[in-house]
Amino acid sequence: KSGYNADEYRPADRCQICLRWHCQQHCNFTVNLGFSTGDLKLTCCERCQRSVAVLQWHKDQLPECLSETHRQIMIARTQLAEHLASLSTHLTNFDGLTRKLGEWQTQGEDPALLEDHKKGVQESRGNVDAAEAAISACLVRLDGIPANGRDLKLRQQLLRRTAAKLQPLKLQLKTIRAIADQLNRNLSGRRG
Repeated sequence: KSGYNADEYRPADRCQICLRWHCQQHCNFTVNLGFSTGDLKLTCCERCQRSVAVLQWHKDQLPECLSETHRQIMIARTQLAEHLASLSTHLTNFDGLTRKLGEWQTQGEDPALLEDHKKGVQESRGNVDAAEAAISACLVRLDGIPANGRDLKLRQQLLRRTAAKLQPLKLQLKTIRAIADQLNRNLSGRRG
């Protein structure tokens, strides 16, 4: 005896997202995970279809039920997250280039190579400055959003959270700028 009743047997399909087996009745949803380049349609279970729908809802646009103040705060939150990520990325690049310039300088590397690398450090510093300026402008816009009650608390929390994330980045940036400035002075002294 096989252990199952043939009358209760139902064909099953595998969800292409969670990879679990489900009966065909519960695994007949289709989601489109395609980006701007084209469609990527997957057959999935109801649970995964709902999860993807929620993620797409969050990604696509803010809901119409939000007040204008809440909508502006949410837009500022998204922009701040993007600018903080950009600052972190550019800061890491600036740090790496500055360290490499310091290593090459102590090793007595070719002056032409050092000068090219110095230009890269300066460009990276400009990217960091631009990201920092974008964050500052976004914070000024956020602070200027008229809010009261719940929206005021939300705005204050966002300002506090951003300040907490920004503080260590600014300390790291201050240190790297000081090192880069010292290296630039050293390189300028070698040429003179």
